[in-house]
Amino acid sequence: MYPVITTLPSTLKTLILSNFQLNITDISFLSNLESLSLNQLDINSQKRLQDVCKEKISIYKYNEVQFESNFKLNLFHNPTEKQCKFPQNLLKITAKNCQIIDFKLGSLQKLQELIIDSNTIYCDDLELPKCLLSLSINSCNIDSFDFRKLNLIEINASNNVCKTCLVPTNIQKLNLSGNIFLKQLNFPLFNLTHLNLENCTKLYIQTEQIGKNINFLNLSKTRIRHIDINIYTNLQTCILRNNSLDYMFVYKKRKSKIDVSGTEFRLTPIIINSSLSGHSAENSVKFPINCRRLLQNHEILRNDSAIARRAELVVKITDLQNKLQALIDQ
Repeated sequence: MYPVITTLPSTLKTLILSNFQLNITDISFLSNLESLSLNQLDINSQKRLQDVCKEKISIYKYNEVQFESNFKLNLFHNPTEKQCKFPQNLLKITAKNCQIIDFKLGSLQKLQELIIDSNTIYCDDLELPKCLLSLSINSCNIDSFDFRKLNLIEINASNNVCKTCLVPTNIQKLNLSGNIFLKQLNFPLFNLTHLNLENCTKLYIQTEQIGKNINFLNLSKTRIRHIDINIYTNLQTCILRNNSLDYMFVYKKRKSKIDVSGTEFRLTPIIINSSLSGHSAENSVKFPINCRRLLQNHEILRNDSAIARRAELVVKITDLQNKLQALIDQ
């Protein structure tokens, strides 16, 4: 049972807390702090305490505060005034390995970055300020991600368990890798430049939801069924490892890096205006082992008008699939 701290003087300049439970509603004492360290340390050893503090001390200065290691963060919400008493100039908050009981930061109108890492979250939702630009939530268990009212341009939310996720339409960078979603995602991602959904094995992805301006796309180990690389005109890197695809279209119009290693194709990939080589450095395309023999001996060359007739090519895929199977059986 940790000792409980309920109040601290506002004149504090340096604060070191170890193995304490914080239960403070008025944290105006933070406004004068120059140094703040909240680490899980062995308080029975004064020498150990001093040594670790030198290495891990968290500086509360220049508008940043950090909480670490087994603290109950029941201090962000004043139940009477219904607003937090954080210093209003805070730009960044980091909470790692904590128990988040109440998390209402709506009044911090200068907060730009929030990092929540390996926490246990007991509140139903996170009340965040609209000014927040970057949010990281990793290895947490939370009811849902609903960020539609925020102006976020970057979200990193990986290895969490949650029901669903709703993001603002102006989001540019979205990382939802490794999350376990209990409901399907259903929102447009038209403004994205960076999308990472790696290892979302229970998530069915519709590529039509992804905007054409994407330049980094990682759909490795997802439930994606098909993809047409041609529609993403700014795409620089596409990672599709360890999937099971029905088919894939690639048109040699730019030097995009496409990695499909570990992927099984039900039908042969269609490469237009490009040599079908699994080792082509020019195209930076990696094909799975079961396709290489066919890819190294066949070319499908079309002019630009073939892009308008991609639907017709789908009809020919079945025949190519049979040729691929015949080569595999040899």
